[in-house]
Amino acid sequence: MAYIGNVPAEKYIALTQQTFSSPTGTSFTLSQAVTNPVDIDLYIDNVKQDPASYSVSGTDLTTSPIASPSTMYCIFNGKAMQTVNPPDDSVGLAQLAGGTDGNIISYDASGNPVAVATGTDGQVLTSTGAGSPPAFEALPADGGWSFVSTVTASTASTVAFTGLEAGYDYQAVGHNLTVSTDLAYLNLQYGTGSGPSYVTSNYTNQTIRSKVQVLSSWGEDGDANIPMWADNGMGNAAGEDGSFIVTIFDPNATSVTQAIGDSYLINVSAANPQRIVFGGHNTMTTAVTALQWSLSAGTVSGKFKLYKRANA
Repeated sequence: MAYIGNVPAEKYIALTQQTFSSPTGTSFTLSQAVTNPVDIDLYIDNVKQDPASYSVSGTDLTTSPIASPSTMYCIFNGKAMQTVNPPDDSVGLAQLAGGTDGNIISYDASGNPVAVATGTDGQVLTSTGAGSPPAFEALPADGGWSFVSTVTASTASTVAFTGLEAGYDYQAVGHNLTVSTDLAYLNLQYGTGSGPSYVTSNYTNQTIRSKVQVLSSWGEDGDANIPMWADNGMGNAAGEDGSFIVTIFDPNATSVTQAIGDSYLINVSAANPQRIVFGGHNTMTTAVTALQWSLSAGTVSGKFKLYKRANA
């Protein structure tokens, strides 16, 4: 059915009621203007009054003398007011007002809805405490490791992470790693450029290996890499299983890029575990943009994960 003018409201409507406080006398003021008595239903002591017993003119209501009724109220028949609360589960995304891409809806100190402004790439959403909405902020300089990506290796000879940014420390974790060949070394190299191109000289490193309470260590200047699994012979043709964690401090174009970490290696058949503590550095003249792990022999399978945090 077509309408002339505004389409009548069909949902979430309620009639308006006015209650008079301690009513006495014959003259009263309505909260809304009306034109004739039938525009309101008047109740005195919860008894509906005959419209012929009172008159209205705008907001003026005139009745027969009233002494001291316990209750007096009226219901406005001529005006329906929309309520502000639709039924539960009745509002969809299409009914929400448009906003800014990336904003998040929260609440302010008064409990009113508020939009949290869009952050920038690399920021995280943090609490700003009671009384204010959360905010997007940069990762804290003293911690705040943020996940970057995962590489799942399957019989791989090399594994790499690219796209490293200046101004961040990086932490790599390898777990459930299986090496196919005995006497294999897992080595770390830095990469530069968009290629990237991997640096194969001028690493200074030291590795300390603990095996059945026997310590051994070795290190060289000018190595081609930083050894992280220094097997040196475990006598298992099937290879070894292990894990590692290594932190690379502030890769950038003008400083010494350092790496320090810890790894664990076990002979599968002989259950002969080793713990290896390692560290190394390379004085870089070009920004480090990639990290690559390579094996001296065979392949590796397992998960490599990369994290970052802002460097103070």
